[in-house]
Amino acid sequence: MDFKTVFQSGILRSNRSMMGYVAVTGVLVLATLFGTSKAVLSYQQAQNVKQQTVEMQKTISDWKEKVNFLEDQTYRPVKPDQVESVTSDILYAVQGHNLKLDDYKVMARTQSKDKKATYQDFTMSISGTYQDTVSFLQMFRARNALVHIISLKLAPQNGAIKTTMQYRVYVVE
Repeated sequence: MDFKTVFQSGILRSNRSMMGYVAVTGVLVLATLFGTSKAVLSYQQAQNVKQQTVEMQKTISDWKEKVNFLEDQTYRPVKPDQVESVTSDILYAVQGHNLKLDDYKVMARTQSKDKKATYQDFTMSISGTYQDTVSFLQMFRARNALVHIISLKLAPQNGAIKTTMQYRVYVVE
């Protein structure tokens, strides 16, 4: 018996419980379709997050390799009398990016364990807007000196971003 025959014969019209079953079945089918679409959407979002995580891990891994490479290299160091010029360039960049210098310390000049490089470490605390801080960090350099950031800490403080960083300038002896 097909639906057309059922409707024409009046069986379904006279049997309200049968109409209820049909309605409940329709609602359940719609709920199942809705639930399935939500599950598929959630799965796709999870896959996107997983892909982004893989990309971030690769970026971090690449960055660590580059840092290790730089730490093993002794090219582009500055002469001892140029260290002040390099640090003044960095301090001018702080000012040029509308940042406030909160603290600045010069550490002792050190030689690497393998004695291939000599370097001077500095610590600096600055504060300012997030945009100015990011702009400063993206442009962090001084002339052609081999300079790199060893550690970096960003924290909100009184409506600004306080950045504490340690950086290294390589020196040729």
